[in-house]
Amino acid sequence: MGKAQKNKIKIIKQIDLTHYFNEDVIYLFEIFENIGANLWVVGGAVRDILLGKEYIDVDFVTDIDSKEIQKKLSSDDRFRLIDHAKMYGCITFKSKTNSYQVTSMREDIKSYGRNADTRFTKDILVDAKRRDFTINSFYIGRQGEVLDPLGAYDDMLESKVCFIGDVRQRIEEDNLRILRFIRFAVIFNNRKISMDELQICIQSRHLILNLSKDRVRDEVLKIISSIQSSEMIKYLSINKFFSILNFQITTYSYHQKISQIKEEIDFELKPIIHFALALDPNSQNSNVMGSVKELNFAKKEFDLIRKIYNFKIIELHQFRDLIDVYLYKHGRYLTKIFLIKCLINSNIVIADWIKLFIDISNKPIPIFPVSAKTLKEVGFKDGKLIGKTLRELEEIWLSEKCLIGDEGLLNSVDLPTDNWWK
Repeated sequence: MGKAQKNKIKIIKQIDLTHYFNEDVIYLFEIFENIGANLWVVGGAVRDILLGKEYIDVDFVTDIDSKEIQKKLSSDDRFRLIDHAKMYGCITFKSKTNSYQVTSMREDIKSYGRNADTRFTKDILVDAKRRDFTINSFYIGRQGEVLDPLGAYDDMLESKVCFIGDVRQRIEEDNLRILRFIRFAVIFNNRKISMDELQICIQSRHLILNLSKDRVRDEVLKIISSIQSSEMIKYLSINKFFSILNFQITTYSYHQKISQIKEEIDFELKPIIHFALALDPNSQNSNVMGSVKELNFAKKEFDLIRKIYNFKIIELHQFRDLIDVYLYKHGRYLTKIFLIKCLINSNIVIADWIKLFIDISNKPIPIFPVSAKTLKEVGFKDGKLIGKTLRELEEIWLSEKCLIGDEGLLNSVDLPTDNWWK
């Protein structure tokens, strides 16, 4: 284990690698071992394994530099090596199905905000001190040993989010850590954070504006979709952070209903839906959607958020009467989201709601009974007039809750001929 052994890094746990990782990961361990190098899984994957959660990505660090990695492993048949981030000591190993980043361990010589002069190190303790939070400072080695270089396992057991080293310096290195601190505090859903660290994040929140819109958007979605109680919104002063982005979220007092929804039905509430439902309709900002657009959502995503945000809450019996209209205009998925918005903002009985939700799933989507062909058959010839008439008829049809047929619709407009029914 090289320097890691000399520093007497504590092993807190032993795991079976084959239980937690796929064949790609096991193979990476093997090929690095074959060239005499150490390889460790780091970051979120280790954290999630220790917390008993499913991880998304697997990242690695190694005790050889990126040049050596390329020199010794570029001819490997299983992976294609990508060196776009070579200047940061990172090589990407791309297999047929996945990509894995392997970064040479480094230490900072001098920091310039997000950039720093660094040098390669073989010392795992030095590498650990560069990380953001103690919960992200664990390493998994070739034999399944879980290493705790900073003695931070108690923080993990207590679900405590704690910066490594000087908080302001860590934030200066990467301003996104302000939002990441809030996200992990929300995930753990407790008050085991340093109020001094929280205050520094609040005081530094203007630095969020230095970040790319994409990074901010992704982190905001993760925060909102991870909220488990309205108390944490107030305790963490979350709206003080979001005020920098010119929007606010509600108190999220409906979280219990969201939990009920997930228990009762098999329906995924994506992070973007959580975001749309959480936006405060009573915000003092009259241009909430303008602020949301600044987060650089894709057009389709932004349109979805806008529709959900602008949907007005109605009573259950009103919603039931308008299901066909919603299905025709918005489709099944969005109609279900509208119903969920009504549910979480009213006193609808859960049993009644479930029945209506099932109705939305089973009801056929209405088909507008008049077409351009229909109008041509009754004497319409001008294309612009046909388009205008179709729009008028569609408005009439929707106002009648999709219940009126083609004959009734055609009777409601002036026709070029009076013998259309023949």
